[in-house]
Amino acid sequence: MLNYSYGGDMFKKSFFLAICFAVTFTAFASEEASDTLKKYTLPSITVTSTRAIRGETPVPFSEISYSQFSPIYTTQDIPRLLSQMPSIITFSQSGNDIGYSNLTMRGFNQRRISVLINGIPQNDPEDHNVYWIDFPDFLPNVQQIQIQRGAGLNNYGQAAIGGSINFNTGNYLNKQGIKIFSGIGWQQFGYDDETKYHPNVSKFAVEFSSGLINNYAFYGRLSKINSLGYRNHSYAFLNSYFFSASRFDENLSTQINIFGGPLTDGLVYNGLPKDYIKDYKKRRLNLSYWEYDSTGKIVTFSVERRKQEIEEFSQPHYEILNEWKISSSLRFLSALFYYTGDGYFDYDASWADTNMLRLTSEYGYSLNANPTGTIFRAFVGNKQGGWIPRIVWTHGENELTAGLELRLHRSEHWGKIRYAELLPENYDPDSKVYSNNGVRDIFSAFAREKLVLNKQLSLFFEGQLTYQRYGLKNEKARDKYVYFKDINGNLVGGDKYLFDIKYLFFNPRLGVNYKLNSDINFFGFVAYTSREPRMHNLYRAEDSYFGAKPQFEFKQVGNEILFDFSKPISKPEKLLDIEFGTNLNLFNTIEANANIFYMDYKDELVKTGRLDIFGNPVEENIPKTR
Repeated sequence: MLNYSYGGDMFKKSFFLAICFAVTFTAFASEEASDTLKKYTLPSITVTSTRAIRGETPVPFSEISYSQFSPIYTTQDIPRLLSQMPSIITFSQSGNDIGYSNLTMRGFNQRRISVLINGIPQNDPEDHNVYWIDFPDFLPNVQQIQIQRGAGLNNYGQAAIGGSINFNTGNYLNKQGIKIFSGIGWQQFGYDDETKYHPNVSKFAVEFSSGLINNYAFYGRLSKINSLGYRNHSYAFLNSYFFSASRFDENLSTQINIFGGPLTDGLVYNGLPKDYIKDYKKRRLNLSYWEYDSTGKIVTFSVERRKQEIEEFSQPHYEILNEWKISSSLRFLSALFYYTGDGYFDYDASWADTNMLRLTSEYGYSLNANPTGTIFRAFVGNKQGGWIPRIVWTHGENELTAGLELRLHRSEHWGKIRYAELLPENYDPDSKVYSNNGVRDIFSAFAREKLVLNKQLSLFFEGQLTYQRYGLKNEKARDKYVYFKDINGNLVGGDKYLFDIKYLFFNPRLGVNYKLNSDINFFGFVAYTSREPRMHNLYRAEDSYFGAKPQFEFKQVGNEILFDFSKPISKPEKLLDIEFGTNLNLFNTIEANANIFYMDYKDELVKTGRLDIFGNPVEENIPKTR
């Protein structure tokens, strides 16, 4: 397989070339003819709760199947593949679409896009983000991707503002054998001999599928991608695994999935001065900091990222999916899941002084000078479990779907000095500069009725009630608990909750679908949805060592600051989404869609133009966005 990528004028002398080969060994008897193979369907909670159906569901959406994307997929991140779909724009931090990549939909960032795998939420419960690097080489396990724009049918997981993306892993019943894939890639950077290619990407994968054997099916895949990146020190060493086992009884099917992607990569999250993009050498730089002169045109100071700035992370997923056919008109679907995620990133903190690093007498240290060459390690440990049950009742031509979402998330955050010169003689290298524990509870319930009035006209009603809880406790500075004073002057924090915030939202949806004929339909859709602030909008506790404070209303009494921990400064976002559209099937070969929409967005948390030390934007509410 040959894959050629061309980046236009900016990268006219920089392209990615991959030469790959695949060998398949048939390890079992040949597949049975399709007309004699017993038909089974793998369990999926997305079939009836969030998945849209063309010509029937009144929301704008697009789909791409494995057979469509497999010819063009080699090693690229998921956002790059999705960039061919309407309303999606992507960018790569490393410059070659392997590692950290981001996408927007309808101009909304990833925190406002709900991402699901087999209908199970993937957005980080505290940060709302999706880190695509945690799903390396995941696409070969995917059978279909559905992208819904706007609020859509998303009734659990992260609120869909820009849209939602749902990945359904494959049906492996018709596949038998062992497949081996190996490839290597070269890149031409453009600043030296224009005919010279540099090897910078390699991939190896092995896949096993049993097909259906006595009501059982097994599938497994292992892969490894190594990339040196386009920018300096932007390497990514990515491993992935996916194992699936299924059993099919007469009225009950069960699937167990275990997958993940341990990784090591070099940090490369900061952008570059605009004029560097035109220079073949400068645009490959990986700067941790830079600044302009007073004219805003000439870079007077910059710092190259150090080789010690790295990240390691692993996030295994465990899923049990069930579908139970209770009767001809009643089905029960269930997804039980548990995720963990542990890792760290080491970054340059040579700018941090003794106060920031908490190396003062208050913590038992005495220094006459600031440490130099500091490398700081930030660790995060996540645990998340949940259950998503659904029941589907077909009554006549109508269908009622009701379900719950129960999710519990617990996190651990800490930071410590990985390396520094001029540390105190009595310094304990295992001591933590900061530490805290986060708490997230998410409960929701929904009911949806699809009412068929006649052969052409159908209505869609839905109501969702969502409960969201944020908490933070056990905050420490070194080995000392951190306390604040509440609005009544009482000490809060320590080994108890500093804050415990709860949100309750009701999100209604209404849709209508008119089917002119088998090839043309028109639809209208109205939805109201809400999105709670992120944990960082409430308090960046891990940034407290250089001045971050709780973001709650407060009053000053003398020299004391009294916080009202029941009143966050950041408000929930609220969206009214109105959609009209049509779907066309032309000559049974061409599918076309047209869509117009109006989005009334209130209390949007927007970027103020200020950045924190990691290049993340500082956000504040604004009254209205249209």
